[in-house]
Amino acid sequence: MNLHSRIFGIVLAAGLGAVAHASPTVGDWTEWNAEYTLSGHTYVGTSRFDLVEYNAQTLQYLKRYTTVLDGQSQVDDRWVDGQDVASKERAEYYVANCTRIVGAVLDPINFNGVMMPACKVPIDDARASGFIWVAAVPDLAGQSDLVYKNNGAHYVLRLKDYRWVP
Repeated sequence: MNLHSRIFGIVLAAGLGAVAHASPTVGDWTEWNAEYTLSGHTYVGTSRFDLVEYNAQTLQYLKRYTTVLDGQSQVDDRWVDGQDVASKERAEYYVANCTRIVGAVLDPINFNGVMMPACKVPIDDARASGFIWVAAVPDLAGQSDLVYKNNGAHYVLRLKDYRWVP
């Protein structure tokens, strides 16, 4: 699952991607509580994004996604262009300009009992339909609720914790 590429595609289409902000920092991370339901069985666990490394020659970041569902772990590493990684300032800008995204509305998410500003963005593409809540967290996804069209799997992420490196 690659929420990141979907989110960046949405904000770029809304004209929000060309804003210059500080660079992201290796060590930024976000962790979610995860529920994955397929064929009537629900798997629970966590999903985590870590910004692991920066290559100054290629201007790319290594992003690591680690998902653990019912004790089974999967790690997905991928190199992405620097412009496709959000800094804290860029993430805050996306949330503040939420209504420029077609169909999006400001809709806060519950984070440890506190309502956190977020932008609820509808998703309906060839792969999935549902919603992603863009928030000022590394990797931008504060929360998501998606149904995958190829197998009917329902995947829900809720923000557990995050860290921006100072």
